[in-house]
Amino acid sequence: MTLSPRWPYDMDYENDHSPNGMIGMRERIEALEQGGGGGGYDDTAVLARLDALEAIEPYDDTELAAAVEALETQLKWDGVQSVGPGDYTNSTTSATDVVAGFAPEANGLYRFELVGAGFAAVGTTGLQAGMNGPTGMTWFAQRIDPVSNTQAVVPVALNAYGLNTIGTSHTATVPWRINGMCLMGGSPGAGNLRPTVASEVAASAVTIKAGSFFRWKKLN
Repeated sequence: MTLSPRWPYDMDYENDHSPNGMIGMRERIEALEQGGGGGGYDDTAVLARLDALEAIEPYDDTELAAAVEALETQLKWDGVQSVGPGDYTNSTTSATDVVAGFAPEANGLYRFELVGAGFAAVGTTGLQAGMNGPTGMTWFAQRIDPVSNTQAVVPVALNAYGLNTIGTSHTATVPWRINGMCLMGGSPGAGNLRPTVASEVAASAVTIKAGSFFRWKKLN
């Protein structure tokens, strides 16, 4: 007897009258019993197997679900904070927090990223952005991807907290990004690791659009 490659997982195999369907096979067995000659066909073993197959649960996806969950855990960020509901603005040369950020754990290894969009009130004012956080880092590295006056992305790498000018002449909204990694020491200072923004010129506003977001993930 040849079984369908998909049997018994076909959605309607229990009501299937085809030769390889559940009902169809029982009908074939009954036909053998009636026309087998002599004492007829002994179907005891075959019927027992069919009963066992009927009791099989549908496809067990436990292992697949566990693998998907592990992959999601690996890829998912631990936290995401967005600017909003309104835009963020700063008209001073002192950096202020774009979002609250997070308190890193002792000896924690982290990756972080800010994806932003913003502009300055006038073309002669630069928007400055960068990371700030607690003392007690073993090491720290951030890459700031500002947009130049010619719309080119000109990355800047810093191995400490600090700001970099995103660009001037951007009175229309432009994208920019910060990403990096850090390893905390055994006794980090108080405060959160967070993105900050300042205006390059006092009393000239810079704006980060609502929906810009900061995210992070602990790697150890």
